[in-house]
Amino acid sequence: QFLLTELSTTPGATTTPSSSSAAATAYALLLPLTDRTARATLRGARRNLELQIETGDEDTAVPDNTRALYVAAGTDPFELVQRGMREVSEQLGTFRTLSQKTLPPSVDFFGWCTWDAFYSSVTPQGVCDGLRSLRAAGVPPRNLVLDDGWQSVEPEAQQSLGPSGEVQQSLGPSAGGEAHNPPASSHDDSPLSQQLQQPPEPEQVETQQAAKSLASPSDPPSKPQPRTSQSNLRALSSSSANDPALVEEGQAASVISATEL
Repeated sequence: QFLLTELSTTPGATTTPSSSSAAATAYALLLPLTDRTARATLRGARRNLELQIETGDEDTAVPDNTRALYVAAGTDPFELVQRGMREVSEQLGTFRTLSQKTLPPSVDFFGWCTWDAFYSSVTPQGVCDGLRSLRAAGVPPRNLVLDDGWQSVEPEAQQSLGPSGEVQQSLGPSAGGEAHNPPASSHDDSPLSQQLQQPPEPEQVETQQAAKSLASPSDPPSKPQPRTSQSNLRALSSSSANDPALVEEGQAASVISATEL
């Protein structure tokens, strides 16, 4: 989540496509950052734009030296976003940009994530029905993501780390927590595999029925409210933000920390 906005060369003026001004249109990039224990986000307020900084823990305050916001300006919005991501990557050292990554072959295959279909109520039967419906509709997924929501942070000392009884039964006896040697044959005869290999029922071959079986529940789970810190951002309304001299290539880029807010 970030903000890319067009700036006026004169305070209070607006730029239109038919403008005869020779000055290049300037753009500003505001990129909230995630630094160590805190995360920043932009949010609208009644009169100003606010930067919200949160730690996700009501007992943990935002550190004063948290790098919270990257601000830059330029005349090419596409180059501005690429430059911003590259410079933030160099500053934080916590991620690499797309140009530095090698895409896995799986991105060229159609995949299905169970979250939008089941939210946290994922069951083996529901997954099997969904896979059959997609296959009957002519779009069998090559990748499957089992997603049952947020990771729980509550103590689970009394619970087993192995799969639940229903999942254990569907996957077969070899899916327990103990290590085991795989069979010499690559054939999988577990109950879940047998269900997936069964041909679809005649009534499942209709595309409308396939779409209906993947309908999402009405209300997704709510998210916890973290401890936050807010600050108004007035930089875009100042005269310096509208100065064309600041938007030359490689200039007007800075990282704002929590103490400066």
